[in-house]
Amino acid sequence: MRGIIEKALPFEGKLSPEELDLYIWKFKQRGLNWEHFFNQYGMNHIVKDDFLGILEIAFKHDLEVQDAKLEVSLIQ
Repeated sequence: MRGIIEKALPFEGKLSPEELDLYIWKFKQRGLNWEHFFNQYGMNHIVKDDFLGILEIAFKHDLEVQDAKLEVSLIQ
């Protein structure tokens, strides 16, 4: 199985390591460090809540889940 990214969303802002250290992941607990957090191939799946959470940090404003048009455009 493989995937093709047709409409990539470039991150204008950068995520700092400190910002990611403070982020509370929904799909599993990180622990004290990043060791064993992702599988050996890196991140190959991200749950919607974590995706939106990272976007919120990167874009420095609140993303309203109710704003379906914005949400759909970001996911696409």
